[in-house]
Parts: sequence; structure tokens; C-alpha cells
Amino acid sequence: MSSEVHEFDTGLRFDTLDPERPRPVLTPWGTFALYRLGSDVRALQAFCPHMEGPLFEGTLSDGTITCPWHQWCFDLATGARVDR
Repeated sequence: MSSEVHEFDTGLRFDTLDPERPRPVLTPWGTFALYRLGSDVRALQAFCPHMEGPLFEGTLSDGTITCPWHQWCFDLATGARVDR
């Protein structure tokens, strides 16, 4: 029997997520931030892969999050780094 985790319940409800401020959540796969975008919820790494900046404290604009330390930007739909 495998001990690998395939699902994780944050225990959060959609209506408890603030659309202005993402919520960091510790999961079996690391810390992620949950972003409420309209009727969707997106999950992205909470810390920037560049220098571990607090990505969840960054600026949210047009479906991207910008790291407050060095302005790296990530698309919330794909998780990919984007240039702005």
C-alpha cells in the first residue's frame, strides 16, 4: 500500500476566501496560496522560486501575481512565469 497523498482537504469554504488577499495553506506538497478569482479558486506556490520571497503577499493583477521582492510574475491559470 502506497503512503503517497493524492488528495488534500484544506477545510476552507469558498466564501471564507478573501478575493483581495490570498490565503497560504500548508499541504503535503508544500505551502500553496489559494486565490479567489471571480467564481474560481486557483492554487499557486506561496513562495517565489527565485529567492523564496512571499509570493502570496505580492500584487494581484489581471490573473497574475507579482512577487514583492524582485517582481517576478506568475500566471495564476498555469503557474508559469510570465514577463510583464
